[in-house]
Amino acid sequence: MSVLQDLLVQFESRFQDLEILSPMFKLFATPYSVNVKDIPSHYQLELLNLQCDELLKDKYDRKVDLGDFYKNFSATRFPRLYTFAAEILCMFGSIYVAEQYFSLMKCAKSKSRHTLSDNNLTCSLRLNIACGLM
Repeated sequence: MSVLQDLLVQFESRFQDLEILSPMFKLFATPYSVNVKDIPSHYQLELLNLQCDELLKDKYDRKVDLGDFYKNFSATRFPRLYTFAAEILCMFGSIYVAEQYFSLMKCAKSKSRHTLSDNNLTCSLRLNIACGLM
């Protein structure tokens, strides 16, 4: 039982930042259902304007993913929410890119290429990344 308790303590300590960011993730994921009073004051006016914009609300309702919805944002009309959304999207994009790089390395180190030197593997990875063959 102590192993499970240790694991729980580790999870709580490692993911405490996510708990702190939870209201911000909610703002990002569901901007039309967030109570304006529950978010930081510097976002409130822009969020009110967003919630009153029927065209963007319609695009939100028809979205395929949140990235597509936030592409419709105007940096001049919603500068703080625009920057905020970009920061949240970058948070997950960097993890995705890192996973793609590991997949590229795995392909480069396949059984058929096991004789490649470390230098050649590095060059192969750089070439794939540079060419956008992720």
